[in-house]
Order: sequence, then C-alpha cells, then structure tokens
Amino acid sequence: MKIYEGICYSDDFIICYGPHNLECKKALTNLKLHKDCIKIADNAFQGSKNLEKIEINNDFFKTIGKFAFASCEKLKDVTILSNEEIFIELEAFQNTSIENLKISNFSYTRNPFDKKTFKSVCLEVFDNFYDRLFFMPSASDVSSNLENIVIINKEYDPNTVFFIFENGKLESNKQKSIIIKEQIKDFIYKTTNEDVNLIAYPPAKKDKIVHIPTNITHILNNSFILNPYVKNIYIEKPVKFIGHEAFNKLNNLETIIIKSDDIYLEQDLIKDCYSLKNIYLTEKAYEKNKERIKYNPIFKTITLDILLDEGYSFKTINNFLKDMPER
Repeated sequence: MKIYEGICYSDDFIICYGPHNLECKKALTNLKLHKDCIKIADNAFQGSKNLEKIEINNDFFKTIGKFAFASCEKLKDVTILSNEEIFIELEAFQNTSIENLKISNFSYTRNPFDKKTFKSVCLEVFDNFYDRLFFMPSASDVSSNLENIVIINKEYDPNTVFFIFENGKLESNKQKSIIIKEQIKDFIYKTTNEDVNLIAYPPAKKDKIVHIPTNITHILNNSFILNPYVKNIYIEKPVKFIGHEAFNKLNNLETIIIKSDDIYLEQDLIKDCYSLKNIYLTEKAYEKNKERIKYNPIFKTITLDILLDEGYSFKTINNFLKDMPER
C-alpha cells in the first residue's frame, strides 16, 4: 500500500482506499487523486465531514465505489472527468448536498446524486449520452435549485493515431483524440435527423422573458417545469410541435406567444400554470389546431382588438406582433 498526500492507494496507485488515518480524514477539504488512479474503493471517503470539493481529472478514471462519499455533508463542488465511461455504484454520494457538478460520461444503477440540491450542472458527453431525468426535476417534485445547465458534446478525432501496448493490444490514444463539437447552455436539446428537440430549461433560471431559440423545431414533454420566474414565453416560427405538459408547474407564467403558422399543439400542453392568461396563436395555427383547442378560451389568435381588450399597452402589442408573419 502507498500513501500519497495523506491518501492510501494500492501499490500501483490504481485504487484509492481513502484517508490514511483519522487526522488525514479530518483535514481533508479538497480531494485530488494521484494521476494513475482509476478507481475509488467502497466507503473510501464516507463520513469525511470537512470535504467540500472533489477534483478528479484522470484520463482513464473508471469507477466510484459504493458509499464512497456518503455522508460528506459539506460537499458542494464535484468535478469528475475522464476519457472513459465512469461507473458510479450504489449510494456513492448519499447524504451530500452537491450544488455544482461537472461530470463526463457515466452510468449508474440508481441516481447517485440528490438532484434537488443542484444549482449548476455541466455534462461532458459523447454522442448525446445523457438523460434529462438525471438532472431535471420530475413532475412529482415541488421545487428545484437548478439555475444553469451546460452540455458539452465531444467526439473522437477520426484521424486518431493508434498505438500498440506492450501486450500487443491495438488502442487509440484517446488522450489526444478528443475534440469539442459544441456547447449547449440552458436550452438543452437533442437533434434527431432534421428535428431539434428542446428537452430542458433550468427550473430555477431567473429570466422573466424567454425566447425559444430559432433552431428549435419541437418542444417536448416537461421541457419547462417548476420554474417560478418565467412570465412570458415567445416561440419562434420554426417550432412545429409542442408536446404533452411541455409547460408544467410554472407558477408565474402569464402569456405564451406562438409565432409559427405550421405547428401542432397537444391538447394538454399546459399543466398547473395557474397564472396563465392567454396563449396567442397566428390565425393559421389557430385553424390548424382548432379541433383540439376550440373549447379552451385560453387560446386566442393574435389580433390588435384582442390585445387591446386584454389591456396591453401599444408598446407591448408592438413587441408581440414583431416578426409575425404577414396576413
């Protein structure tokens, strides 16, 4: 067994077993692993009461064991980056209050984090490898602290130089082959063929006015959920579909302006948005969706008379009508 900066490792530094003794455990506030470490053993840092920050950035890191950081009550900031897929075992971060998480591709048997404490999440992923349910609240939740989401899509360089290990195995040098494809912030979407599907918007982001990006074509189920700040949402022309409960538990949402003529609206696209006054559609969109919405007075076509009846100022009306298709 080897000791490095107060932490115990296997002789080859591959496995980390945790603090060397009780004094080291009490003194530990910021964890950085030896560069050769690829695994943290079960229970390794469990109950490290003063641990506040984890910084793992090892190219071949692979595993976090059971209860490895359980009951680290002060743990707020976690970075776990690797060129390998990371496996996080059962309850690895049980009873922690992580606010800021940055992590690359990983898998787990059950969500190892309490996502209710998340404020900022950054996922570095290959091939859109992530699940919105990992970081977004569910319909049964009552609140969320998540203010910021970043997805960094990465890919391997197709011109990677391969090399041969001593055992004769042919491998790619992943350390030198990773390139960043794009970064997506806050409006989280997945691309499928020609469709760009909006799947998540931060539930604690404080913007009152939200403009859907012009590349979005579909707004999917529960894309907007539990946000108490949004008051007005503007949906641009390319959007052609809004799904089941796309807007869910938005307590202060008052108005949705939809500028697209060619859009399909699910009948129950709104759930528990008790401040919502109106959804404004173009005349063509209203006619296209009339059979599903004709008995719901919340849907209205955008006309000057209706907006005046609602008590909007001329300045607000001009903003609503800006870039509307000509009739």
